[in-house]
Amino acid sequence: MPIMDGIQATKEIRRLEEANHRSFTLVTPRSEGGYSPSSSVSAESRPAITPFHSSVIIVALTASTLQSDRVAALAAGCNDFLTKPVTLVWLEKKIIEWGESA
Repeated sequence: MPIMDGIQATKEIRRLEEANHRSFTLVTPRSEGGYSPSSSVSAESRPAITPFHSSVIIVALTASTLQSDRVAALAAGCNDFLTKPVTLVWLEKKIIEWGESA
């Protein structure tokens, strides 16, 4: 990206969410033990989310397969880390997974 890289952009988005009191516990995908609307986790035990806005789901998509890059992306606030090449079937699965977690 011309102005900032993905890690910097993620940090800035999370900073803005925090500044606007819109930062919530990061949602993790069901495949990693997260919850979805259909899970047995009660609404009371889920993170507080306003009816107006929820955290932006940020997914890093990169050609890098280095574990250090994955750790850096997740530490910056990314919800997931995907590596190229991506098949349409796999991408569709991830989009559905994240849609259920939101």
